[in-house]
Amino acid sequence: MKQNLAIQQTLQQKYLLTQKNQNALEVLKMNHEEITKLVLQFAQRNPMFACRFHQEKDYEMMDTVHAPISLKEELYYQLHTCKTSIREDIAAYLIESLDENGYININEEEVAHAFQVTLQEVQDVFTILRTFEPSGVFAKDAADSLYLQCLHMGNTKGAYLLKHHADAILSHDLSSIAKQMNLTIEEIKDILHSIRKCHPYPCAPYQTQTTINMTPEVDIIVEDEEIRIEPISVFTPSLHQEYVSVMEEHPQLKQYFQEASIFVDMLHRRNASLLMIINELVTLQKGYFLYHDELRPCTLKDIAQKLGMHESTVSRALHQKYYRFEGECYAFKQLFSAMTCQGDSADGIRKAILSIIRQEDKHKPFSDQQLVIKLSAMDLKVSRRTVAKYREQLHIPGSSQRKLR
Repeated sequence: MKQNLAIQQTLQQKYLLTQKNQNALEVLKMNHEEITKLVLQFAQRNPMFACRFHQEKDYEMMDTVHAPISLKEELYYQLHTCKTSIREDIAAYLIESLDENGYININEEEVAHAFQVTLQEVQDVFTILRTFEPSGVFAKDAADSLYLQCLHMGNTKGAYLLKHHADAILSHDLSSIAKQMNLTIEEIKDILHSIRKCHPYPCAPYQTQTTINMTPEVDIIVEDEEIRIEPISVFTPSLHQEYVSVMEEHPQLKQYFQEASIFVDMLHRRNASLLMIINELVTLQKGYFLYHDELRPCTLKDIAQKLGMHESTVSRALHQKYYRFEGECYAFKQLFSAMTCQGDSADGIRKAILSIIRQEDKHKPFSDQQLVIKLSAMDLKVSRRTVAKYREQLHIPGSSQRKLR
């Protein structure tokens, strides 16, 4: 077979990421603290670079990033919405007496004496508080917390075992427990297995919510139903112009000048890109800022497509960056909300689930399927599995654990 060799030209478009572009992306990813550190380092080694730091008190002070609701805030919310009559002053004192695990070790008689009430009145308040969420809060220790959780779950055998045979459980003396309860060792093991479904530290999710000190990138201000975005400038970069006239005589100064010019341009481009992305994001979520509506479905890809950027560029720009709104500091990532398969906002569904559960009858809490029906009545279409996922994200236990006995 005869073969013919031929040369064919093809046109292929490639984007090569230069070192300059790589540096620009790295600078875009940095937050205020990282940028400030980089600027100080550059100023020390480049005499042509000048930077004026703002001394206003507002810029020197770090803002506190708004953290999710704390354990005590959650307990106070339940206290103020509690349908049962309760002495709120005593309840508040007991809430403030909780340790970091949500446990309490306090002399009830001393509390009664301090508030000039009977011991029974203090115990009545204590009894109500021990029904609050998360199930197991206001326990004396881990065993007591497991006992409360078993009561809430309807696990009466587990609760009895923890209340009357805690020491035997710790020593793993199953035969003694079985004999006293008139059960087999296998039945005792089954009860212990059911207890393991409980968590000895039910307040642990609240302990992971740390407060971060961070300088926000912008102030978002609402006036007369108009949103204004004001950049928070910590410093102003520039070049030492007095050295320009002698640059030709000193090649090293010329090199410094070129490097400083590139660096200043990089900082300006970082700020411009960040403001462009922030403006698009805030515009999309204007209902949230103007009327405190739920967040609209929004992803990094949505913002990137609107601005003609790559999704990774938007991600870098908003990485660990914050904005200040109504006196609090929030992460920009909190403005993104996924969309369900039916097109509803995930943030709106989570808020609806929380609202429904807060208003439910604690003696007959809604199952996940009942929550699906309730949401459907609100024109929010979602599956039972999705409801369960969002409920877990909100740290809300299942209906059996929420049920008051």
